Order: sequence, then structure tokens, then C-alpha cells
Amino acid sequence: MLKQIVDMGVISAIFYYETDGDTAVIHELELGGAESVRFPLTDDWDIKNFSKMLSNAIDMDVVVYESEVA
Repeated sequence: MLKQIVDMGVISAIFYYETDGDTAVIHELELGGAESVRFPLTDDWDIKNFSKMLSNAIDMDVVVYESEVA
């Protein structure tokens, strides 16, 4: 699992992802810093925007991996 932090000004987006060929797959996203909040990406707007944010940071196509949340 890889980790990428993208500074958004006031807070940071912390992505946990892995690569599959030339595509990065987001598994988890945290927002914040020391007291970060983890959440799955379920909203289409969030998926589009956070995928684009990570894609720009690592220069790869990005997709969101669907999984069941315990």
C-alpha cells in the first residue's frame, strides 16, 4: 500500500492506494492531520474530485476501489 499526502491549504488529503499497471487504485482517504478523519468515498462528486487530486499528484490515472465498510 502506498501513501500520498496532498496539501489542500488548511488541511491535507492523505491517500492510501496501490498501483495496478498504469492505474492507481484508492483504498482509503483521510482528511486532516494529527486528528485526521478516515472515510470511504461514496459520493460521486467526492470520487471525481479526490481521484483527480491524486491523479495530478502522482501523474497516473486514478480509480476508486469499491469495498464493504465494516
